[in-house]
Amino acid sequence: REEFVFSKLRREEPEEGLYILRWSVLDFNRMILSVVKRSHQQAPGAPGAFTFRQFRIQRKGDSFVLEGWDREFPTLQELLEVLKGCSLRSGEETFTVRRCCLPRPGEVSDLLIARKEKDNGKQLLNLSQLSFHQIRKDEITQRVQGLSLFSQRAHLGQGTRTNIYDGLLSLPENSNSDEESEDFSVEQNNNRREMRVILKVLDPSHRNIALAFFEAASLMSQMSHVHLVFVHGVCVRGSENILVEEFVEHGPLDVLLRKEKGRIGVGWKITVAKQLGSALSYLEDKNLVHGNVCAKNILVARKGLEEGSAPFVKLSDPGISSAVLSREERLERIPWIAPEGVWDVGTLSTASDKWSFGATLLELCFDADVPLTERTPSE
Repeated sequence: REEFVFSKLRREEPEEGLYILRWSVLDFNRMILSVVKRSHQQAPGAPGAFTFRQFRIQRKGDSFVLEGWDREFPTLQELLEVLKGCSLRSGEETFTVRRCCLPRPGEVSDLLIARKEKDNGKQLLNLSQLSFHQIRKDEITQRVQGLSLFSQRAHLGQGTRTNIYDGLLSLPENSNSDEESEDFSVEQNNNRREMRVILKVLDPSHRNIALAFFEAASLMSQMSHVHLVFVHGVCVRGSENILVEEFVEHGPLDVLLRKEKGRIGVGWKITVAKQLGSALSYLEDKNLVHGNVCAKNILVARKGLEEGSAPFVKLSDPGISSAVLSREERLERIPWIAPEGVWDVGTLSTASDKWSFGATLLELCFDADVPLTERTPSE
């Protein structure tokens, strides 16, 4: 976001001490204070005559602290009032805090985020609850298909406003992992090894919903259950927002059901239903709503089709939150989305996940045939 901050400050009439305050996109308990300073080596008004520095403000519980200063303030406003006129040191330079560069009425900017207030008792993820591991851009690579000059990135499909790729995550050689050895690449360089992962890349045309995209990462990062897909973290690479999650070998359940149509027994389906129920029960105990339970979001780690073997499935991340989906996109989730969620996403609850569980059981029973296809959306 730095480029948008500096662009905004340059569009204003830069003055000594002008500043912008914004939330960090990676640590939602942190704010970034960007302050402008005139470079005395150049003439006033000359191009490039201003420099910028960024200072961190951390939210600790109910108080705010400027990094490098031990004093705590109960509100951000009080902290900024005290900072007004003060000089902040960055290396050998000092930057004086004077006036906030406020957004203009009707302004459209990548720095602005509008979120609708929700007035209900359900636990919703908010900025203070968002938590996930940050992955550096040099730690992930996208696998390619083919070895010719026309090789392409291994594109596995599309989600709601996302593209899904096959990828590799670089790990230190001495890192501990419970993953099975076949998930690792045999190539090891500079004391690092590579783990196969799934990369969910938010479509660049939908960067305005990046926070909603991160909510999925935060939700799954807080969870630890054998039947939930593990989220390694989030990577911000240029204009790309990437969710990095566990690679599950046999892919979506609906694809397997169609491929093996008529050859899967009732016992196999009951086992899968129990595993999905276990994952949803775990989420309900934590009063968390998944919001997108369906067969294509259930991934098969072990097919279990051989005699004496059993299936093993994992519920994937929910994808983009229903709160930012259009009504048309929510209609596309019929019959899995609960009826109340079509009209008002604020009513979604753990009970809504139970509706989705029921619709998914019908999918499971009828080998991935979509339930209620003979009905109209209104019905």
